[in-house]
Amino acid sequence: ILIYAGLTCAGALAPSLVSAAAWPQAAGHTETIFSLEPGGADRAFDAKGAADAPLPQWDQTEASVYIDHGVTSRLSLTGKINLKAYDTGDARFSGLSSLEFGGRYALHDGADYILSAGASLEGLGRGRRDDFDSVFGRQGTDADLRVYFGRNLRVAGQDAFLDVQAARHFRQYNPDQWRFDATLGLKPSPRWMVLMQGFAGRADKQAGYAVAWLNGEVSLVRGFGAHSQTCVQLGVRRTVSGRNVPQVTALVASLWRRY
Repeated sequence: ILIYAGLTCAGALAPSLVSAAAWPQAAGHTETIFSLEPGGADRAFDAKGAADAPLPQWDQTEASVYIDHGVTSRLSLTGKINLKAYDTGDARFSGLSSLEFGGRYALHDGADYILSAGASLEGLGRGRRDDFDSVFGRQGTDADLRVYFGRNLRVAGQDAFLDVQAARHFRQYNPDQWRFDATLGLKPSPRWMVLMQGFAGRADKQAGYAVAWLNGEVSLVRGFGAHSQTCVQLGVRRTVSGRNVPQVTALVASLWRRY
């Protein structure tokens, strides 16, 4: 899953992190994000959406390196290395999960809002990409087509931003997916940001089998340096609802560096 959003460490409330957000990276600038997310689950949501299916074991750790480079004032290119280790009792894996490459283009970049479109390819690696993937299934190559909407706001007298994304995720050997992500960022002071995020999606039904999920995440971001070129993010993410997915709780720790 790694459809994540954030803000640029420059402190201008212009998100451009992880699976990217509506705002483009500044031309000639690059942002790199190192993330570590240990987590686990002891229950799963069943086919009716009830979290009453016990899991004997579900331990996982995800790590990633994400790069976002501004080519022009409107075009940004992205790349991501996904590493994963998991142990579910009957399945174990540790290593490269996948590689991703893509980009996004700002269709409208105005004072009122920003609208962007993007595409990416994900492939290589082994092991599950999603928590509900078949242990023995082939991964193949995935393609993601996405639209982004971003807007700067004022909330309770404080600077804030809203980023909303919708995507169609095409999978070579597994059911295609719809994905919907939203981020509300609040900036109570020049060096602090509060991020409240939701990541939802559902896979196309296959042989009567339906998968859906909604993950909620809350985190704090602290900027360092004269222009907050370096940022540290700490938070927690949890699967709050779903069907045929584990109820995972994970810690989120990220280091952002802009240069």
